[in-house]
Amino acid sequence: MSSPHVRQLQYLSRVFGELLGEFEPESVAVLGVAGGNGLERVDPHRVKRVVGVDINPAYLDLARSRHGERLPGLELVCGDIVSCGLSPSSLDLVYAALVFEYLDPAAAVGRIAEWLAPGGVAAALLQLPSASCGKVSETPFRSVRVLEPHIRLVDPAVLRALFAGHGFGEVRSGTETLESGKRFFLGIYRR
Repeated sequence: MSSPHVRQLQYLSRVFGELLGEFEPESVAVLGVAGGNGLERVDPHRVKRVVGVDINPAYLDLARSRHGERLPGLELVCGDIVSCGLSPSSLDLVYAALVFEYLDPAAAVGRIAEWLAPGGVAAALLQLPSASCGKVSETPFRSVRVLEPHIRLVDPAVLRALFAGHGFGEVRSGTETLESGKRFFLGIYRR
């Protein structure tokens, strides 16, 4: 994702940094944190609680080695987003970038609704169809091709309806196209 001609990781990190600056959360969760996607953007003096959730324990070990010392309260949870146990009403911001494509969006939005405190914000970043590139970017690393059959692109209208059904209002939304041709939707919803 960080390959020079893809630059997707850099985009995801930039978006997360912008969200942290705009909403100034004291507690945040990054769903699909992998090796620490975006955690370099967290100011530990401003954000008191940081939770990273991922299904891959090796990714969480990497996130811990990269960010554990700088973020002393870092909580890393190994598990499926839909079934992992985070405290209800305990988060100010949940960042879910490119995770809805791999799970049941309705179940995931339900969990996010449970975890967010009143006034909390959910930021959902979805991959959109692109005429110029496939769901998985072409890179020298052929192993990532195994993801292609598992990605189910989610219609932003479906996501909006799911959040609205849980009492969220849309703060704003928009699309962005990277130089690679990959397109993304960012929807921001407040509880």
